[in-house]
Amino acid sequence: MLIAAALLAAAANAFAEDIENKSFSLRLAAAQSRFARFTDSAGLAGAGAGSPWSSSPNPASTGMNASVGPRRWGTSAQYALLSFEAGTLVHVASLSGAHESCSWGNWQPSILGLASNRATTRDGLTFEWAAWSAEVQWGKKVTQDTSVGVNVSYLASEMDFDLGPLQVTSSTAGTWGLRTGVLHRVNERLFFGCTLDGQASASDTTVHDFMGLGIGDIEVSDTTYTLLGRVGLYTFLTKDLTLYADYQVGYFGDDTGSLVTHRLLAGLDQTVIRGLYLRAGTALDIYGNAALTLGVGVTPSERLMIDLSYQYDMFPEIAPEFGRGDSFGLGLSVLF
Repeated sequence: MLIAAALLAAAANAFAEDIENKSFSLRLAAAQSRFARFTDSAGLAGAGAGSPWSSSPNPASTGMNASVGPRRWGTSAQYALLSFEAGTLVHVASLSGAHESCSWGNWQPSILGLASNRATTRDGLTFEWAAWSAEVQWGKKVTQDTSVGVNVSYLASEMDFDLGPLQVTSSTAGTWGLRTGVLHRVNERLFFGCTLDGQASASDTTVHDFMGLGIGDIEVSDTTYTLLGRVGLYTFLTKDLTLYADYQVGYFGDDTGSLVTHRLLAGLDQTVIRGLYLRAGTALDIYGNAALTLGVGVTPSERLMIDLSYQYDMFPEIAPEFGRGDSFGLGLSVLF
């Protein structure tokens, strides 16, 4: 991981200006791939490919441990507010369930809703976004120390750009996603994991004749393809301090071109006292961006977990339109 950090730092100056020349569709897809739905993971900058906990981005984590211990059911509600410097606010809420089946593995279905306000971007256009998503995640141990997992998802979204009362563009998109993962426990203190994530987002965009040129509306269809690969480790540095570290490479492509990202995600989780956890993390990329994250976890009882997170400058790919993007998260998990 230290080698990966050095390579990112060395390449940052060479690529820093390149990303600004990419299309908005590619940069938005890259920014979305940074989002961590679970609040505890958000406090660790989204790292966790090697984590055995079910909030990990690795679907194999669902099978490594019984997600609800000796019980068979659990639920988790998550909320995130994405606040951008130019004024756009994005609200994201999700609800997940967990079911343990000894013979069929562990299941984790989820639904998600997203809505933004109407706010003016840096280029003078008004932006509004709404979406919903559903996913099913499955994980199962295949040996005593190795688990595998699969996540299947679908997201439907609508997005509008206006100029005052005039419609500029309006688009709808449907995104199918498939993520697979493997997680291996080397010993009680060290886990390694890897994931492969593919998405295809088919969009239909109407470019309106907002200037009144008489040319009518123009219909444009395109598909954005995303491929993400990630490797990570999870290890105890001390009895109470845990390290999460991932290296991720991503490819995003559509009719406008392609975008490649390389990221190092790392976080620390410190047990202060039993039931109280402090988290911090960072996300570095090849374009010279560095996000910082903080988190707090509280477990008043074995059946209740509360998490808070804050992320600073987590979505730099879309900063040209929206400015710096920060994220505030709240998570509540209950075991039955």
